[in-house]
Amino acid sequence: DDVLKHAQYFAHGLAKGENAIELAENGLSSLNQISGWKCRNCRNTKITPDNIEYYVCHTFVPKFFLEFFKKDRLKDILNVRNYINSEEVVQKREHIKNLILNSDVTFSEDTNWLYTCPNCQSEDVLMHRWEIGEDKLIEVKDNLAMV
Repeated sequence: DDVLKHAQYFAHGLAKGENAIELAENGLSSLNQISGWKCRNCRNTKITPDNIEYYVCHTFVPKFFLEFFKKDRLKDILNVRNYINSEEVVQKREHIKNLILNSDVTFSEDTNWLYTCPNCQSEDVLMHRWEIGEDKLIEVKDNLAMV
């Protein structure tokens, strides 16, 4: 679903007459960040498979779009499984999951919106971001302050 949303962004830009290379290069994120949840009360954290997939799509779809465009194979962007399950993407997913499992962040298969913290039942839960490092997750400095 996220892959198609990102592909739709590029298709819409092309339909509006935007330069395809600039469109793809602008879509390439210099931010190496993943989103998840954090409780402001007990500091419990959570990242889900959906958060990983969104990161992967946001990172790789612009790259593949640019590659396909330069090779005059733009129609291949619709063959989602051919590239979103490529070895490069699968390895990135595994790397992120391993970083989560080796950190104090909870990896949760529960992808529901987190209204209350499962640890302390607080409703003071917010989106939180981490930078994806080589060997660890690093909290982004401009997250909302923990009180």
